[in-house]
Amino acid sequence: KTLELYFRFPWILGRHRTGSLGPYVDGLAAAMRERGYSRQYVRVVVCAATRFGEYLRAIGIKESRDINDELAARFCADVQARGPFRHGPRAIRMVLEHLRRDGVIPSVSHEPQKQDPVAELLSGYEKYLAEVRGVVASTIRDYSRGARRILQWARQRHRRVQTLRGRDVLAFIEELAGARPTRCWRNRLTSHTRLFLRFLRWEGLLENDLASA
Repeated sequence: KTLELYFRFPWILGRHRTGSLGPYVDGLAAAMRERGYSRQYVRVVVCAATRFGEYLRAIGIKESRDINDELAARFCADVQARGPFRHGPRAIRMVLEHLRRDGVIPSVSHEPQKQDPVAELLSGYEKYLAEVRGVVASTIRDYSRGARRILQWARQRHRRVQTLRGRDVLAFIEELAGARPTRCWRNRLTSHTRLFLRFLRWEGLLENDLASA
């Protein structure tokens, strides 16, 4: 069982597995582990799924197929009205996506066609820059180009961004800094790379903080 990789105490494991979404949490954790999410973020999403399941039971939702985006939005609003729910809405979206992939709940017809992983990551980064960091549109485009550089560098070396280490970041900076040997370019390259690495950590895609590498 995958949950044992993330939770130790039997009573916590029991709470996760006996809720309304209990039959699906091991699969959810396994899918996130396969996609390279950090241990901490898997725990966040599983806990959010369990809280959502408890909410569904409390309002009388007995069938998993009755779960929908409206119920998820109501749950998030209810929790946020009572206190901070960091990463909550995004975690619940991941739960719904997992349930749809497994055929537990129906897909919605208006869902956009799935983008390639790089485009999805860059889209999330641009949203993060605008909504979390408050960056203006023209600067967002510049930072996005910086993110694309390191993604392309990693792809050329058949590396997933989740597997990058500090030595990889240093090698990337040294290699690209040589293309334009000016202090201004090196500072800009370093700044763009650090901000993208902070975003990856914020998203739970990096276990360690590489921004200080």
